[in-house]
Amino acid sequence: MDKRLFTHMARALIARVGGVDAACAAIEAEFGEPVSRGTISKIQNGHLDITFAQVVALQKATGDISFANFLRRTTEAPGAAPKITHVQTMKEAMEAVMAQAEAESADDEKSKLEAIVQTRECVDIMRDYLHSLEASFETVGRASRGAA
Repeated sequence: MDKRLFTHMARALIARVGGVDAACAAIEAEFGEPVSRGTISKIQNGHLDITFAQVVALQKATGDISFANFLRRTTEAPGAAPKITHVQTMKEAMEAVMAQAEAESADDEKSKLEAIVQTRECVDIMRDYLHSLEASFETVGRASRGAA
């Protein structure tokens, strides 16, 4: 796993929830235990890895499932058919387009890196959806040819 990508994803998730204070509040609301601003700041700066529990709390607060998608792709068994819906592909596509628009207008490294991450996630989920659809088509095609 690329540590820089992981750090960037954590930083983006913290930004999406509204910054360090909002991230602390979201995590505390989810688990009932406070987390210090320093901890979130260290995560944001790449000096500390974000925990799974923190990711879950921030994903729930933002609706951003980038980490879940990333983990799914990295742990998926080879040849396993992903369970992806058109809603997920639309969400990823919209995130990619929004990040691309931001990168074009802001013209800074952070925005460009976010656009790269979001575009890759979109391409990956579209590819997974396509493979799943093709596999189901082949299965249906074989079944209908066998029935004839």
